[in-house]
Parts: sequence; structure tokens; C-alpha cells
Amino acid sequence: MRNRTYRAAASANLADGFAALGVRGALVLLFVREVLHRSAVWTGIAFLLFAVLNGAALVPGGFLVDSASYGSAFGLAAVVLGAAAVLGFVSPETRGSRSTRRKNNEYR
Repeated sequence: MRNRTYRAAASANLADGFAALGVRGALVLLFVREVLHRSAVWTGIAFLLFAVLNGAALVPGGFLVDSASYGSAFGLAAVVLGAAAVLGFVSPETRGSRSTRRKNNEYR
């Protein structure tokens, strides 16, 4: 712990881990409760599904990067994430403005 470089790297990794995992966890919970109007159990199901799919994608993703190039792997990831983002925005569960739901008394 006397090495300044090590302390800087450890602090940066702590901040990055909090930003990537802590904030994502909080945002998923808020999204499930406030936008989808589901119970907290669905948050657990979402995290379980994410963990299983993440684990299942590690080995094929590693083979893709090793056999092809990083550019093709990043291009494929960009297409998949873009499609997921578009599907998330056009989902029937997330349609409608807040004022429409408030007017129709769809809040709790």
C-alpha cells in the first residue's frame, strides 16, 4: 500500500466497479419497479437471467475474438446491443408517457 501507483490503480478499479455494477444494479431495480410496475422478485429474475446469459456467452465470445479480430467482435456486439436497445424502446411494456399513465390512473 505504500506504492502510489498501486493505490491509484486500486482506487480507479473500485470506482469503475461501483459505476459498472452498483449503478447498474440500482438502475435495473428502479426500472423494474417504476417503469414496468413489477415486484422486486422480477429484479432478481432479471439479474439471474443476465448472469446466466453472460456466463454462456463468455466461451463463444472468447473463441470469436481469438479466431477473428477484435474489430469484428466489437462490430457484432454493437449490432446486438443496438438491436436490444431498439427492442427495449418499442416494447409494449414501456410505451406511453407518464402523463398518459397518470391520467389513466395506472400508478399504484
